[in-house]
Amino acid sequence: MEQSPGTYAQMGEEDRRQTIVATLNTHYAGRAAAEAFNVAGKTDILIRHDGRNLFICECKFWEGPAGFTETIDQLFSLHRLARHQAGDRDVRTREGTNGDSEEGQADVG
Repeated sequence: MEQSPGTYAQMGEEDRRQTIVATLNTHYAGRAAAEAFNVAGKTDILIRHDGRNLFICECKFWEGPAGFTETIDQLFSLHRLARHQAGDRDVRTREGTNGDSEEGQADVG
C-alpha cells in the first residue's frame, strides 16, 4: 500500500483489511481472519496458532496522535484481558521484566 498508494486510494478500511488478510493467508495457511471474535470483542485481523493469539491487528486510518494513542490502548487492553483469561502472566518486555510491573512497561511513543 505504501509502494503504490494510488491502487488503494479509493478503498475503505474493510477493503484494505481484506487485502491484508488475503496476503497474510498466503503465509499462514488460512489462519488469518478478519473481524474475528477475540476475548471481549472483535479484532480487525487475528492469526491464531495452537489455540493462542499469534497476531492481533486493528486497521485504522490516521487520525493524529490522539487516535494513535487510543488504538494502542485498545490493543494493550485486549492483550492484557487475553493474558488474564489464559492465565499467561510471563510476558516479557524488551527490558526482560514482567509486563505487569509499572517499570517494565514497554515505551510506546
